[in-house]
Amino acid sequence: MVARCRYKGSLEAHGIVIISVGGNGNIEKPLVVFRSFGIKVYPVWDNDKPNAQACSTNRKLLRLCGSEEEDWPEGIHDTHAIFSPKLEAIIEDDVRQAGIDWTALRDEVCNQIGGELKSHAVVSEIVKRAHEQRCQFPFASQIIERVMTLTGIPVQLTASGSTPADPAASTEEHTQ
Repeated sequence: MVARCRYKGSLEAHGIVIISVGGNGNIEKPLVVFRSFGIKVYPVWDNDKPNAQACSTNRKLLRLCGSEEEDWPEGIHDTHAIFSPKLEAIIEDDVRQAGIDWTALRDEVCNQIGGELKSHAVVSEIVKRAHEQRCQFPFASQIIERVMTLTGIPVQLTASGSTPADPAASTEEHTQ
């Protein structure tokens, strides 16, 4: 959803698809199946700290990504990315750093859509509105850059250092 807002849907034009699997515990099977067909996969998940049950899921996913196992991984890596503790916290931090009133934006969107912060529709709308107010999402931009590199799409940086997914797009589109 961050990618679609920031890059105006051009990821799909490059054959990159974002798939929600409904939680960390559901990543393993699609990851294994897609890879068995030779499809490049870049899994992204929350580390769900401090949920003790999440440790085994984190370790299993790291093992599948060829990385050293740990309980609470985080960060952007060549083969995967992990939000700590949750995507919502990263988005909240980015929105606040942009000088946008997080609480007002969240409450307005939740009331208008009628959902909770965990809802894809709510998070997508928050990101869209924050982006319209010039909020940058550096964590998401870095993930998109890794995915583009993984898939062999040339990464071009704009004057501001952001990464447009559509090389034909203007710099102004991506630096807002």
